[in-house]
Amino acid sequence: MLKALLPIIDPPSSHGAVRTVAPKVALRVLGERRHSATRSLATMRVVTPQIAWHGKLPIFSCDFNPSTGILATAGADKEVKLWRVAARDDAQVAEVTHVEDLTNHTASVNTARFSPDGTRLATCGDRGEIIVWHDASSRWQPRQSLRGHGEDVLAVDWSRTNADALASCSVDNTTITWNVDSGRSSHRFDSHSHYAQGVACDPRGEYLVDASADKSCRIYRLSRAGASGSDSDGVALGGAIFHDDTLPSFFRRCEWSPDGSFVVCPAGTYTRPGATKPANATFAYARGRFDTPAMRFPGGDTPSVCVRFNPVFYKHRGGYDASVEGKMLTDLPYRFVFAVCGVEGVAIYDTDETKPIAIISAIHYAAITDCAWAPDGSCLVVTSTDGYASLITFDAGELGEQASAEDVPADVASMLPGARVSAAVERLAQKPTSMPVMQAPVRAKPEVEETAAPGEVTQARRIAPTRMTE
Repeated sequence: MLKALLPIIDPPSSHGAVRTVAPKVALRVLGERRHSATRSLATMRVVTPQIAWHGKLPIFSCDFNPSTGILATAGADKEVKLWRVAARDDAQVAEVTHVEDLTNHTASVNTARFSPDGTRLATCGDRGEIIVWHDASSRWQPRQSLRGHGEDVLAVDWSRTNADALASCSVDNTTITWNVDSGRSSHRFDSHSHYAQGVACDPRGEYLVDASADKSCRIYRLSRAGASGSDSDGVALGGAIFHDDTLPSFFRRCEWSPDGSFVVCPAGTYTRPGATKPANATFAYARGRFDTPAMRFPGGDTPSVCVRFNPVFYKHRGGYDASVEGKMLTDLPYRFVFAVCGVEGVAIYDTDETKPIAIISAIHYAAITDCAWAPDGSCLVVTSTDGYASLITFDAGELGEQASAEDVPADVASMLPGARVSAAVERLAQKPTSMPVMQAPVRAKPEVEETAAPGEVTQARRIAPTRMTE
């Protein structure tokens, strides 16, 4: 097998159109606040390497190791492949080198996700398979097989606060949390009436969100308590409608922001006043305010299917002024960059902007399935069922200045990329004895709800800092 596979720098124009201008429909924040600034990414590069990543069969997933930067891809060839993605000397494109094949699956592999410390890799696929791989220095080895789903498993996600906690969801309509060390499930959530197609663990360990073809996303409250609560149904995220089983994708990859202040869910729909049919949308919910979206991101002609956050915390452009209410798009003292993948294209958002800072379209001949950011935020990889993956790369500083521990609240400093990996390594060494289980039912609204005087217009939900508790 070829060990060094270089990309073609200039793919045919029909297979690589790039736009870095604002779309006709900009991001609209619920309420009256609007911001018009839009950044242009003048040096952003997009290339689709002519690599037979999985023998030209569909690629369903990708993820970067947060510690080493190794890229994992999962495909219909029943394999997971590891790659090294590095900047070339000419700084124009990235060099992709094959590293290793992981071959224990017996059917298509639908999702691959590295653990927060980078020492383990969870992969899931058809026939109910979930395999946890361990980095045995010279080669990755299968360490645990998790059995509990009766049908194909579509997604997995690691807990950021418990080294041995993993969540999975399946076309058997259930979501399961696992103790990876023991290989046993800790809780099964069966509230959905259709396929569960996406799952996301809260970085602070309090919530779990899943998305289903029954037109809902549900949120559950988790705890490290030793007993299960009586209500495991969770609540449906309110104020939004999601696509039904006609969605042209098996995936609804929702994700939390790196600090856990909000969660973004794809595959939404929204009908504008006076419109005759709904438009595609992606919704963001502020932490603890799950009754109404804090933001709505208008979509293109095809539904959104995947959300992935750049792991880097960035400083606000032009500084942060907490004294001026509503001046910033969010109330966070830092900003995030994240990608929303539709079936046919990718939009990159900045939480300081109401319009995408980049739109990338016509890079694949078939549906987009997943995307992943490099640990330093310099590269975004996008996968497709056409068997190819595209690399979107950025120059140093192009997305902004990274925030340091001094730039963020003390309770958030441990969530910065480098600190997060170190903390995950420490948690793995401590081997916690309890797993997240159900606690109290989630409240769609806070227990103390703001009220408005008669005739007063209530403000839209704001994404704001929430102090992290032990």
